[in-house]
Amino acid sequence: MAADAKETMGVKVPFRSSVWRIGLLLLAFAGLVIVLLPPLQGIAVPHFRAARQTSVELASFLEERFSSIEDIQYERKERIE
Repeated sequence: MAADAKETMGVKVPFRSSVWRIGLLLLAFAGLVIVLLPPLQGIAVPHFRAARQTSVELASFLEERFSSIEDIQYERKERIE
């Protein structure tokens, strides 16, 4: 019983002394994220908006092209008949 307690203390004491360090590192990381995230969003958001706009323009261009192909094929069928 006493050996188990000593072994347990041998594991718990070093672990407990390092837990506060890990917590402090996580707290510092969270604070850094909170401070740096808004300025980084200000940089990134315009780029994402431009990429999204380009994607929409490409999709609408392709949609128009595909629908015009269908119209041309329909017109050809009417001329043949």
